[in-house]
Amino acid sequence: MILTIELGIGIPGRLNPTVQERTRPISDDEHDYKVGPGRPPLHTRFRQGQSGNPGGRSKKNLPALLVDALNAPVFVTIDGERRQITKREAVVH
Repeated sequence: MILTIELGIGIPGRLNPTVQERTRPISDDEHDYKVGPGRPPLHTRFRQGQSGNPGGRSKKNLPALLVDALNAPVFVTIDGERRQITKREAVVH
């Protein structure tokens, strides 16, 4: 029996936006921005280098990560026939 496993890891396209895509020109609405209670000046609104959500989303525990990983699909070729099965099934073969 011949077993071949293909992992679809490659992601098409770019992963990181360019500097031009991250920055945007100031619109006319932002030029007329009124400062007042609960509306700080635009240049002081966000701290430089500070994430909007420093704590972030809580991470999954190890059993949940393992279940997700084992249920991910892979393509295998068994005796010349290409099939899609879960990684859990591929471990048994």
